[in-house]
Amino acid sequence: MKAFRMVGWKQPFEFQDVPQPDPRPDQVLIKVAAAGLCHSDLAVQGMDPGVMNAEIPFTLGHETTGWVEALDLREVIALAGTGVLQPKLTTFAFDQAPAAYQALHDGTLEGRAVVLPNG
Repeated sequence: MKAFRMVGWKQPFEFQDVPQPDPRPDQVLIKVAAAGLCHSDLAVQGMDPGVMNAEIPFTLGHETTGWVEALDLREVIALAGTGVLQPKLTTFAFDQAPAAYQALHDGTLEGRAVVLPNG
């Protein structure tokens, strides 16, 4: 699958092919419909190495929405096709780094996806 990634500090972002993950027994795979790239992504791009705790490369776009694509068979099958989104993050204070920037790591929806109501 394609991902828009930060490949190095103070370097241009790149589209890269990345492997599609398989959900573990307690997870679902989200097919991303849209992921926003915002000012926090651009701020991180200009940082010096070591300012935040991140492994390069990582996938950008933490304002994410999509659908349940796959799930472990032990999960409830009724979730397939359910819409989800990541709740808005409200704090990106540099004094709270790296915790404030955890959303910029791969797996940004992990533990944070919210099921959307039908309709």
